[in-house]
Amino acid sequence: MSSFADLAAQLAGRLPGLSPFLAETFITQGWDKIRNLRLWSFLVEDTYMICPAQITAGSFNFVQFATTAIGNTAARTALLAQNTSGQPLVTALQIRFQGLSQTSQIYQITAVDFTTGGNTQVTITTDRPILELTNPASNYLVYRCYIRPPVTDFMRFISLTDMNNGYTIEKVRLVGTSQINDRRDPQRQALGMAYWCYFYKFATAGRQPIYELWPGPTNGQQWWVKYRRRGLPPNFVDATSNDYLLPDLIPDDLLIQYVLWSNAYPFAKANAGHFPAFRSAQWASLIEVAKGSYDGLLIDAKRQDDNQATQSVLNKGRLGYRESPAGFYGPIDAKFIQSHAITW
Repeated sequence: MSSFADLAAQLAGRLPGLSPFLAETFITQGWDKIRNLRLWSFLVEDTYMICPAQITAGSFNFVQFATTAIGNTAARTALLAQNTSGQPLVTALQIRFQGLSQTSQIYQITAVDFTTGGNTQVTITTDRPILELTNPASNYLVYRCYIRPPVTDFMRFISLTDMNNGYTIEKVRLVGTSQINDRRDPQRQALGMAYWCYFYKFATAGRQPIYELWPGPTNGQQWWVKYRRRGLPPNFVDATSNDYLLPDLIPDDLLIQYVLWSNAYPFAKANAGHFPAFRSAQWASLIEVAKGSYDGLLIDAKRQDDNQATQSVLNKGRLGYRESPAGFYGPIDAKFIQSHAITW
């Protein structure tokens, strides 16, 4: 497969007079469109995620409405041990305090300083002011109930499998928002093993989604995670890196033909008066031919993709039936699809 720099050169060669910089832009835009045409199998990946067992050793001193709290020596030792392991860092965890007679909110730890008090204490910074009443020696709970996508071009989770305990979070257990938890467990008192994963909010930095595991996984869990990604756009900084090659499933000419009919030829047609080399071509015919070539190549690519991982079939059960939370859906046809909300 050709690198994106080579693809841009191919496009410029197909249309003499086209700026190399504009050719790179067209290739970038074209690849973005093709990636979003369907849920391609090459956009499915897996990784791991760890929710460590709860940390409760020691205590914290905090003042109401402050965004920092100071932990004693025991708390420092426990958090430092977690940070040293790196699985995950303390700044990927959340904390709850025991305010005086109050049920604590959940705060994201955004920063941690282990040098407080001559390396005998620890200072943490929270993502928002601490609302619990001032407490000089508050019990606390550090665990991981909020998780973030493993990549910047994340699309959605497919499944989270707890291999140690033998169950998977998927389908309806991944569909919903944390408002469901707000209704059934507003104080987030359910702790232990997580069985649901719902959308929580978008992070301010990077605008990535954050998800909430419920019940709070305080027992410690390791997840095998399968997810879909959008696929990063091409980058011309390093034209020789394999990271910037098209997947084997997508032939070079599929992208070239798409760019020709959608961007390059229309651009040449619209600017024929400004470029002598563009004036004599039959642009309408060329656009039609490129569109036809692209359609044929796309059909072939989809067929190959379905051979690798079938994605064009809605029916996923026996004899025309598909499992649902309430039992089984009936045979799926056009009428059924138009009158029902299907949840994967």
